[in-house]
Amino acid sequence: MLKGMTGFAKAEGRIKGGILQIEIKSFNHRFLEVVTRLPPEFLTYEEEIKRLLREKIRRGSLNVLFLYSPRASSLKRVHWDERLVKRYFQMVKILSQKFGLKNGLTVNQLFSLPGVLVYEEKNIDLSGEWKKCKKILERAIEKLIKVKEREGRTLLNDIFHNLRFIEVSLKKIEQRSKQRAKEFQKRFQKKFKDLTQEKIAQEKLLEETSLFLRNTDISEETVRVRSHLKDINTLLRKEEEVGRKLDFIAQEIFREVNTMGAKANDYFTSREVVLIKSFLEKIREQVQNLE
Repeated sequence: MLKGMTGFAKAEGRIKGGILQIEIKSFNHRFLEVVTRLPPEFLTYEEEIKRLLREKIRRGSLNVLFLYSPRASSLKRVHWDERLVKRYFQMVKILSQKFGLKNGLTVNQLFSLPGVLVYEEKNIDLSGEWKKCKKILERAIEKLIKVKEREGRTLLNDIFHNLRFIEVSLKKIEQRSKQRAKEFQKRFQKKFKDLTQEKIAQEKLLEETSLFLRNTDISEETVRVRSHLKDINTLLRKEEEVGRKLDFIAQEIFREVNTMGAKANDYFTSREVVLIKSFLEKIREQVQNLE
C-alpha cells in the first residue's frame, strides 16, 4: 500500500524504574533521515533505533523522541550523616554548658540543619532493557505506518482524480488535431484567393496541408503521454515505494505537453495544455508527499 510521508505517532510502556514514552514525527524528505533525541540512559540504543526505523520506513525525515519518567522512588536515595549529627550535639552541649542554656534540640530541628539529610541521585542501569524498549518503539512505528497509509490513500485518490482530468484534456487535444487540417485548408484557400483572385490547385493545397501537418504533428507526443499515464496507473497499484519514480514520470509528461503546445500553435490546444500542466503540478505536489 502506498504511504504518505507525514504523520505522528506515540506509544508508551513500563520499563525498569519508570515509564518510557516514544514519539515519532515524520516529515517530507527526498531520502530517509532519522534524528533522535534520547536521554543519556538510552544513547547506547541509538544505532538499534535507527536500524529498526530503516527496516520499516523507506523515505522521509523522522524525529524520534524518547521521554523517560522515572518513578519517584527511583530518583533519589536519602540517608543521614551520623558523624555530622554527633558534631551538632557536641556543639549544642558545649554552648549549653558555657552559657547556661537548656538543651532543647528536637528531631525536626535536627533534620533542618544543613547537611544532616543527604540526597543521592540513583543511577538507573537500563542496559538490559532493550527488549522492552524495542516493543514500545515497534508499537509507535506501527501506529505511524497506519497514519502514513491513511495519508497515502487520500493522496492516491487525489492523484487518480487529476489523472482523469489529464486524460480528458488529452482526448480533446487529439480530437482537435484532426480538425486542424480542415481548418488550415479553408484558411489557406481563402488567403490564396484574396491574394491572387484565383482558386488554388488541389495539388498545391494538398502540398501545403502536408507541410502544415508535418510541422504541427503532435501524434508522437500524445502517444508518449498516454504511455506515461499508463505507467503512472501501473505504479500506483504496486505495493512498493514509488514517489521518486512518479515524480520523474510527471516531469517527462510536462516536457511532452510543452512540446505539444509549441508545435500545435493553436489556441484550443494551448488552453488544454495549460490545464494538463496545472493538473500535473498538483500530481507532483501530491507525489512529493508519497514515501
